[in-house]
Amino acid sequence: LSFTVTATTTDTRNWLSIETPSGSTPANITALADPSNLPSGTYTGTITVTFGGQSPPPPLTVNVVFAVSAVTITAVPNPLQFRFQQGGPAPSQVISVIANDGSQPTFTATPSGPITVAAGPGAQNFTVSPSPSLTAGTYSTANVAVNSALAVPSQQTIPVTIVVDPPAASTPVLSTSDPRLTFSFSQGTAP
Repeated sequence: LSFTVTATTTDTRNWLSIETPSGSTPANITALADPSNLPSGTYTGTITVTFGGQSPPPPLTVNVVFAVSAVTITAVPNPLQFRFQQGGPAPSQVISVIANDGSQPTFTATPSGPITVAAGPGAQNFTVSPSPSLTAGTYSTANVAVNSALAVPSQQTIPVTIVVDPPAASTPVLSTSDPRLTFSFSQGTAP
């Protein structure tokens, strides 16, 4: 018997589809449920198999219940701490964003304060760098907001502390163009 397969959902998100929408019996039918654009919750749909021919049997209906659980993401390390000497190179740190279900999370990272954020290395990471022009002192007002629309919570804030040590003290050097030194003093007085 020939058949056609349709998938319908009770919402408008079209998360349910059929891999092969038509064929002939005997056959296996594969249904695909895509959670990528669904917030956590329970979704329902129907798969209907309609047969062709002169005296087809009645359609078969399969009810589908699809439960989507919340994905949580974790940004590590959290919090961030930097320490460097004024005028020296500012170190960078790589933050990894990890999803609890093992998937590769989609996210954005937005800096606030005297730091910059760059993508990578890799799709699940970003690099945070403090401003190399900071003067000596402690800066604790910086942070990175990590946002992921499909994660719970949708935003995490990573506090950033930056300690900039004063520049190294230079040792004074006494130099002269004449290698001979002459001291004059009177007896009984200090030179």
